[in-house]
Amino acid sequence: MKSQSKSMDELVDQLKLLLVNSKDLSKIMAFFFDELMMKPGFIPAGTPCQGDQIPTQIVGVVEAIYQERFGQDPRGSLQVISMLRLPQYKLIHGACMVNGKLGALFFFEDLDMGLLSLGGMPPDSEVLHARFQAIAMPRDNKKRGVQVDRSGYRH
Repeated sequence: MKSQSKSMDELVDQLKLLLVNSKDLSKIMAFFFDELMMKPGFIPAGTPCQGDQIPTQIVGVVEAIYQERFGQDPRGSLQVISMLRLPQYKLIHGACMVNGKLGALFFFEDLDMGLLSLGGMPPDSEVLHARFQAIAMPRDNKKRGVQVDRSGYRH
């Protein structure tokens, strides 16, 4: 563990910088899992968020990314396995399933930006990484306020 000597604050700041600036999305998620998730105290610092506590932009973006990749409307199929909020860092992270595809994500509320990884994608089991920016939409909004950004990078 390379960053054990770094404080939680330093690791979160480094993750933000990577999220905003890095072109290699897999390295961002690897940093999240290998450095931040392994930091003692990180997971216990989170409080569970469920249902209405999960920001609408996270649900909308995950569904839009899935629809963009697979051409299927996944609305209603998103299952949150675990979602934790670390209010001191304005960070939400967790795991989900979308139509049977396991996903991991984190989202910074102060940046309105996050990263989603969906694994085990047939036919080639490619892991899909998607960086996203989102704004909150009213829960009763029938039309998705999501636009998928095509960065030109394949991850």
